[in-house]
Amino acid sequence: MEIKIIALLALLLLQGPAYGELKIVAKVWAGPLAARTLAELGALVEEVGGDRVSVSTLARGDEDPHAIAAKPSHSRRMSRADLLVYNGLELEIGWLPLLIEGARNPRILEDNPGHLNLAEIIEPLEVPIHVDRNQGDVHPDGNPHYTVDPGLYPDLARALSERLTLLDPEGKSHYAERLAAFTSRWQTHMEDWQRRLERMAGLNVVAYHSQWAYSAKRFGFKIVDHVENQPGIPPSPRHIKALQKRIEREEIPLLIYSDLIHPETPERFAKRAGCKTVMLPQAVGSRKGVDDLTTWFELWVSLLEDAMKEG
Repeated sequence: MEIKIIALLALLLLQGPAYGELKIVAKVWAGPLAARTLAELGALVEEVGGDRVSVSTLARGDEDPHAIAAKPSHSRRMSRADLLVYNGLELEIGWLPLLIEGARNPRILEDNPGHLNLAEIIEPLEVPIHVDRNQGDVHPDGNPHYTVDPGLYPDLARALSERLTLLDPEGKSHYAERLAAFTSRWQTHMEDWQRRLERMAGLNVVAYHSQWAYSAKRFGFKIVDHVENQPGIPPSPRHIKALQKRIEREEIPLLIYSDLIHPETPERFAKRAGCKTVMLPQAVGSRKGVDDLTTWFELWVSLLEDAMKEG
């Protein structure tokens, strides 16, 4: 039996073995031959599915997942997919619904087994009480950037394993074995990463964009303000001036931002405010050498660890 799965995540192209494989689209589809998704979700599908799945991603790791161009070729791939795996919390609201509609594939429609919204298994942070356009790009169901919390991946992997097993019962033992191996390996990584970032606990930091809340909760540091005080909207001179004074007054030591942001603006601001900066990789594939979940978070932790050692 051939199963096609979609897992919205990072424009990757993987082909599985000749026998009945699952076609998965991470965040935008993994059609029978190939597909693309959000990079980190596509990487997770590979971890759990192994050679029984064919994964394709629609958003590269160096692209803004809020603003992926919905192309007819993406919908054509999704039309052959058995599973759609995506981030949810309206992160892909601007382009995924268009692709699902264009795919005309009932298997990946909501309420069907081939539709997997991973946000349904996490507890969203920063759920707003009231939302209006003046607040910028605020998501009504909560902050959608939960994939930057490495501690969530065992739960995400478990949900994915259960769905793959439902779609591909013959692969039950395969998915169970790969889930167990991933969970064990990930626990070892988490113990190491938490030990190395112990000095971050209780530290006040400033972030450029509101995308690190889940990381902060996991490792115990506090994001006390943002350069981009309204998500998706350039900061006003008044806010920048007030934030600079706050950093100086409270001696906030660190500004973190992702490699989606051109470094000129945050680096210039940090120099005036007198704090350090760390440019973190925003996803798998966002820079050279960040090829899977382990290398992504290893670099992420190393950069913060080095910043702590320096000051």
